[in-house]
Amino acid sequence: MLLNKSFIVLHHLIFFYGCYLLGWWYLPLAYFAGFIFVRIITEEILHKGVSHSMYKRHKILDWVWAWSAVLLGQGSAMGWANIHRQHHAYADTERDPQSVFHQSFWKVYAGVFYTNKQNPLMIKDLVRVKAYMFTHKYYNLLHITTCAILAFINPLILVIFVSPGIVWGFHALGLINTVSHMYGEKLEGTKGRNLWWVSRIACFTREQHANHHKSPSSKTHMLFRKYINE
Repeated sequence: MLLNKSFIVLHHLIFFYGCYLLGWWYLPLAYFAGFIFVRIITEEILHKGVSHSMYKRHKILDWVWAWSAVLLGQGSAMGWANIHRQHHAYADTERDPQSVFHQSFWKVYAGVFYTNKQNPLMIKDLVRVKAYMFTHKYYNLLHITTCAILAFINPLILVIFVSPGIVWGFHALGLINTVSHMYGEKLEGTKGRNLWWVSRIACFTREQHANHHKSPSSKTHMLFRKYINE
């Protein structure tokens, strides 16, 4: 956990260096990186694809998805799905590892989560997949190695794409897990709240958080509709 969070700190430092290096020119680059890391990797791959199994599976695609989680810097795909599935199963209760009502705001925002003892049951479908098991076991080493290789090819890959993408993804998820459960429009009979600016500006999606809790398998706002698992 500590090593993983040190990655986030390091990428923030690289991001601030990019701001210093490129000034205002950095903003559109950071915006583009944020879209890729949040709308594609976080929302479509880890959220809809891995956690909710809403896209068709393929052996090669499993490796791409698993490695995209390594690049995102928020833990392995299997760990990510484990937390998110618990969040839906126990939303806003003491057993919800992301509950801002039972943990401090900043602990939830920073992603310092605990997991329930029975959590392996939440990811029994992923445990059988080699790509997810491998990247989960060697996640820290793989993140360091991936970033080192990209820096060796060209350090600007980290400065203008990877680090701003990781930073945007970190804060987008933090906002969803905290303020989108504390403020905004409530929907009867469901958890989470609809806070338009978090969904649309921070996370690049039209799907509101309370609506997602009400209909977790909704395909309305998915991007790659051709590959949806019907």
